[in-house]
Amino acid sequence: MTTFRELLEASEEHYISDLYPMVHKPITKKDLDVLYAHFNKELFSNKLPKCRIKFSTLAKNFAGKAHAKYDAGSYKLNDLLITIATKFKTDPKSIADTMLHEMIHIWQYVMNEKDKTFKYSEATWSEVGASNDKHTYGHNSFFREKMGKFNQMGIYNRH
Repeated sequence: MTTFRELLEASEEHYISDLYPMVHKPITKKDLDVLYAHFNKELFSNKLPKCRIKFSTLAKNFAGKAHAKYDAGSYKLNDLLITIATKFKTDPKSIADTMLHEMIHIWQYVMNEKDKTFKYSEATWSEVGASNDKHTYGHNSFFREKMGKFNQMGIYNRH
């Protein structure tokens, strides 16, 4: 049985979708940690902090969510969490796509802390008004720029 770690080590490219059929078991919490570490190294130059990652049976209307808690009255992050829907435990491609999507949100939170602003994770009113996407608030121009870069690299094909 092939593990995510083995897939990542065997892959010469950042994206491992061609190798997904080799995974014959449900994805574990450890696999999520390995995938986060891999994407952090390869796509974010290890600039994202450690993050709690968990599966959730309560995630019925979404694939994943990134959560950030800041210290009261400051931009200092004190907790980061990525939640992945349990329904994807047997779908490595969806897990990888969702993980990368949520990691872009984590990057937004890190940039907020670095620049002492919330502009990286909040859409402007003009962005919200110009979009039919109910998720626009977190998918602002900074998110879309990062996502577009990954799309151009051929490793990410989600919204």
